[in-house]
Amino acid sequence: MILVGQKAYNSDCMGALCQLCGAFLVLLAVIYLNTPVLASKGVSDVSLNRYTDEGELAQITFAGRFLAKCSPALGFTAANGNIGLLLRVRPKRNPLLVKPIGAIERAHGFCMCIVGLESDCSRVRRDLHELVESDLFTFGEVPSLEKLSGRMSAFFTRGLYQEDEDNIARPLAASTIILQSPLRSSANAPVIPARLRIVHNTGLVCEGVFATSGSIDTDDEAMERLAAVVEPLTISEKADLDLVSSVDALCDILFEHMENTGVAGGCDFECTVCRSGPGGAHPLYAHGSREEILRMLSI
Repeated sequence: MILVGQKAYNSDCMGALCQLCGAFLVLLAVIYLNTPVLASKGVSDVSLNRYTDEGELAQITFAGRFLAKCSPALGFTAANGNIGLLLRVRPKRNPLLVKPIGAIERAHGFCMCIVGLESDCSRVRRDLHELVESDLFTFGEVPSLEKLSGRMSAFFTRGLYQEDEDNIARPLAASTIILQSPLRSSANAPVIPARLRIVHNTGLVCEGVFATSGSIDTDDEAMERLAAVVEPLTISEKADLDLVSSVDALCDILFEHMENTGVAGGCDFECTVCRSGPGGAHPLYAHGSREEILRMLSI
């Protein structure tokens, strides 16, 4: 009888201990689920809706760091808006290998250079084409620069604001320089000047006469040299401005920057330029060596 009583006592103790352990685990789970996740230095934070202890949304910061490693691009307007130009540089590939599709899009009076993660660039490019085609079908006209850049800004931030049809699990690592070509409806009509905007991966939209994207943004010395070349062009009043020597100087700066970042084996360039003309001139475009770019500009 004593042995039976002892077994019953042990069974009751084990049951109480299991209940206590279960309650403790539930308490830990509740505390964990209600504790903000803070990323410490050197630790990746996959959260999109929580701040780090440094006051940042870590995923946005990480996307910006990726962009700071991408091959650079720049754009500017010149001659009182009579000229617009986009220029991109990439590491040179073996001529036997297929070339990647150009980063500069040209359609419906806009030229756009998308910089960033290739998959994100492709997704942004597809969204832009859908917007333009939708407006052409629905309204019979191309969307304005304001609408185009606003739509892109909203698209970049959809991962943060949980829209009903949002399928983005992370912020996009891409930014876009948009150039609206100058337009002159007739020979005697005033020029509608070119306009330049950049949409950052954070959704920030900026407008001006000079914009850069990619690794060049973190190279202060190169940025100062680029600005010194571009500034005289932006204030010039010559509609037939010769760009060859200036773009050659820009290519020199970009090439040196690429070498300083560890890129060996040369560079390929991509460039488009649009000038005012009756009905709006078709943008000139070249993709290849520096010589090919300069040859295109001399036409």
